[in-house]
Amino acid sequence: MTSLLSFRKATVSDIPGIKKILDEAREAQRQQGFTQWEEGYPSKGVIAADIESGRGYLLEEETELAAYSAIGFSDREYERLENIWNHHGPYGVIHRTGIADRYRGRHVSAILLDFCEKVIRDNGAGAVRIDTGTNNRVMLHILSKRGYINHGVQNFIWGERIALEKIFT
Repeated sequence: MTSLLSFRKATVSDIPGIKKILDEAREAQRQQGFTQWEEGYPSKGVIAADIESGRGYLLEEETELAAYSAIGFSDREYERLENIWNHHGPYGVIHRTGIADRYRGRHVSAILLDFCEKVIRDNGAGAVRIDTGTNNRVMLHILSKRGYINHGVQNFIWGERIALEKIFT
């Protein structure tokens, strides 16, 4: 299966499929016993804004959508917390990551993060930053295995989250 996965920018016509992936991811959070995304988030409007700004990316198998992430190259909230980061040059951020139920548990997150990190690195950034809920043990485990540095619980405008950073060598 993984040899058939490809990565591409999302388009407006992908919004219903992306919304389904993110709704499934929100439900998976609930099944794991925590709430990171409130009901209705990310909305179609947020997804459309990701796509319009060129931040929306999809992982797909042939024509079936497997996962979604938003990739950016600045974030006011991350910059507000400038004293916690180890890397102070150009960086990328990963937001709104979700994996379709059908692909959950198949190491698709590693493939998705590989692609996201490559986009960020190819755009000249020296590090990637991400945040996740304090109870999102699955994501924390994945990021720890990938060499992300845990900068502890931080108060973002979207709530308390654990801030993580990976510096490219």
